Amino acid sequence: MMSSSTSSARPGYIFLIYYTMFGATGFGVSMFLPELVGLVHTEWADHIQLYDVWYRCLGSLWLSMGAASVLALSHPLRFSPVYVCQLLYKSIWICTTCLPRFLQGNLNPMDGAAALLMTTFIAMDVMFLP
Repeated sequence: MMSSSTSSARPGYIFLIYYTMFGATGFGVSMFLPELVGLVHTEWADHIQLYDVWYRCLGSLWLSMGAASVLALSHPLRFSPVYVCQLLYKSIWICTTCLPRFLQGNLNPMDGAAALLMTTFIAMDVMFLP
């Protein structure tokens, strides 16, 4: 049975919760267990090892957002600040990291793929946040 706060949330917002729950959790797990998602013998795995501390911080952030999304299923409107944080940090990352590299012609495929994925989260945050 849905709680009153769940039933008052827009359907798109519920989709955003699930998208964040699975996306953030999946990427968070990949930062801690790259072998689980087949990243062991790739250039990406070497990059993660080189910046291990930063990727573990990022993985912790993503796992936290995934956990908050699980809690948001019962009280979606109460957890909307999680998605505002997501909107802000992803927008800042794109503007300060990807956009300058793109304009200089130095955007590597991995950053391009990450920027594309983060843009989908930003678009859904803008469309579905209450």
